[in-house]
This record gives sequence, structure tokens and C-alpha cells, in this order.
Amino acid sequence: MDRMIRREDGSVVITALAMVTLMLVISFSAIAFVDSTQRESGRERKRESTFVLSEGVLNTQIFLLSRQWPGQAVGQYPYQCTKLNASDPRCPDDPRLATSFRGPDYNGGITWTTEIRDNPIGSVDYYDETVMANATIPRWDANKDSYLWVRAQGILANGKRRTLVALVKAEELAVNFPRQAVVAGSIDITQNGNHSYISSSDIETGEAGAVVVRCSPPTSQGCAEEKKDIHISPAEVQSNPAMANAMNARTIELLRDQARSAGTYYPAGGPCPPSSALAGQIVFMERPNNCVFGDTGAIYNTRPNPGVLIIGSGKITFDHGTYNGLVYHVNGSDGVGAPVPAGTAAVTLKSNSAIVGQLIIDGSGRLEMGNNNGGPGLPGNIVYMGRARNNLKAFGTAGIVQNSFREIQAKR
Repeated sequence: MDRMIRREDGSVVITALAMVTLMLVISFSAIAFVDSTQRESGRERKRESTFVLSEGVLNTQIFLLSRQWPGQAVGQYPYQCTKLNASDPRCPDDPRLATSFRGPDYNGGITWTTEIRDNPIGSVDYYDETVMANATIPRWDANKDSYLWVRAQGILANGKRRTLVALVKAEELAVNFPRQAVVAGSIDITQNGNHSYISSSDIETGEAGAVVVRCSPPTSQGCAEEKKDIHISPAEVQSNPAMANAMNARTIELLRDQARSAGTYYPAGGPCPPSSALAGQIVFMERPNNCVFGDTGAIYNTRPNPGVLIIGSGKITFDHGTYNGLVYHVNGSDGVGAPVPAGTAAVTLKSNSAIVGQLIIDGSGRLEMGNNNGGPGLPGNIVYMGRARNNLKAFGTAGIVQNSFREIQAKR
């Protein structure tokens, strides 16, 4: 028996070795499969993380477009927004993005870029990476169709990147502005000349425009008392103490943002802007308190292309010069600035200055006219032109055009 046990010519050892080898092969194959699956899962996770980053940057840039739609060349966006110029208010805020993307894929640091390009004529719904790389493509809504392309690229620390593009359309809000020639809390005409100070007939169409005050009755002292019937003509002054403000706070804020994007916003607390600042499609002066504007013989804007001047609060004086367009004095009705005290002049015209368009003052703000002799070659110092309100436009939210969102193979 002992001799049989000690024999070495059996097949058990070979069988055992074969079994061990087979088990090792299966084990190594399983380990390799698991490792491959884990690596693929990691790659997929990183691809997804890069996509989420790119999409987040894209949405952030679109949000900024909603606040500052570049409707004019002066408001165009940088050629490219990156971490280096993220302090630009038109670019995504890099520190905020960094706090929004946390996790193992982002902890090594993130890099991103965004670009704004106008949609070339004839390719509204197609993004051409080669064409859009051309530095001559406008970075503002040059063709005035309210469409812009947004390109966003997110890059992880390992160099993985994904690039997304989308065609964005700005919602243009209809602004229902009063049709009156003049609206004010009260009107004070200090002169006694033999001419008209407010001409309420449209200078182009002859349409009758109204002159409305919020005090009552108009003929009472300090309301809208005329020394001569010709001073405000041909319409009689109407009284409407309950007349609503011209626009609500939300629309006024949209117009603020529009002026900011156009570079024609003048914040409170600074020096008075120069008289040349009156010219422009939309100008917003937050609080030009006791600022005087105008130069002898100066003409701001034109009748074919009138401007829009918005004053947030404070007192403004026109001294010489002719302004073609709509003048809207918010008089603090949006809660941003303080209204002028009742009976205090919010807008003053003197020294032959003129407004051809409309003048609307919210609240009890007073219109004061003195030292005038009628506008130069005009039937008054304020001459109604109803078409002036047509240039009053506000852009609302900007959103992605359906079926335009896509990922592209970046060539740069």
C-alpha cells in the first residue's frame, strides 16, 4: 500500500495542474474584463461630465444674452470668452462656474470657451465651424433678425473636450407706449410769448396728439395754466389724475439692460454725461440730477431715425439744440430712484431747445418751459411726432431655437 502511494506515475498531478491553469485563465480573463469595463465606464463618465460642463457654459452664456442682447455694434461681444476675460459682464463668471462643477472629474480644474456669432444670411439653421472661425463675422445682431449662434466648449484637466452650438433667438417684446404728445404731473410755462410752446399735431401726419396732466383742473394755478391759448395748441390740456405710468418696472429694467449692452447706459453718481450722449437709438441716464444738455444749433438723432432717451430719476434740462425722438422720464416709478417732489420740475426746456417726438413724465413730475422762442423752424418747443415711439423696443428672454442644439467636432 505504501508503495502505491509513493508512486509518481499517476495522472492526478497533470489533472490538478490543468485545473489550476484553467482557473487562472478564467480569473485573469474576468479581471481583464472588469478592468476594461471600469475603464470604459470611467471614459463614459468623463465624457458625460465634459458634456454637462459644456452645456452649463452654453446655458450661462445664453442667460447673459437675455440680459444684454447685442442689438448694436457698440454692444458686440468679445471674439471669445475664456477664463482670462471672465470678468467681462458679457462672459460667464468663472468662479461661479467653478463652484457649480464639483466632483472627481472637475477637481483637477476646468477650462471653457464661449463665442457669439451672427447668423450669416442664407444659413439661419446651419452652423459652419470653418465659416464661424472667421474674425470678420459680426459678434452682434448685425442683420437685425434677433438670431445669434452660441458656441460653448468645456475642457477637463485630462484634455477631454466637447463642443456644443445652438442658435438663439431673442424675444422682442412689444412695448405699448402712450400715444400722447405730452404727459406730466403739471406744466409750467413761464413765458408770455406770442407763439406755441407745445404743438400737439403730428408734424408729419397731422394726427391729433393729446396733452395730459395728472393735476386737476388744468386751468388752476400751478397745474397747466396757459397765459395764452396759443401756448399749448391745437389740443386742449386734459386732466387724468389716475393715469397709469407709461411702463412697468420689468420693461424699464429690460431697457436698462439694452442700454448697457449698447454702451449708452449712464449710472447714477457719476458726472453729467456730455451733450453728445443724447444721440443714440436708446440712451438710459439713471439720475442726471441738475444736468444740462444741449449746444446751440445741435441736432440729436434725425426725424427718419429718432432716438429714445430714458431718465430714471432726478432733474434734466435741455438748453439749446433739437432732440428728435422719445423722451421718457421714469421719475422713480420703477422703485430704483426717488421721484422729484410734487410741483418740482423734472424736465426743463429753455433757450430755444426743442423736442420733436414725445415727452412723457411719470408721477407728479413737472414740465417747465421758459426762456424759449419756439424751436428753430418748428411750430413749438415740443412738437408731436407719433412715429418716435416705434423705435422703443425691448428684448426679453433669449432661447434656443428648436432642433438647432447639437454637438460638433471642433476644428479649433
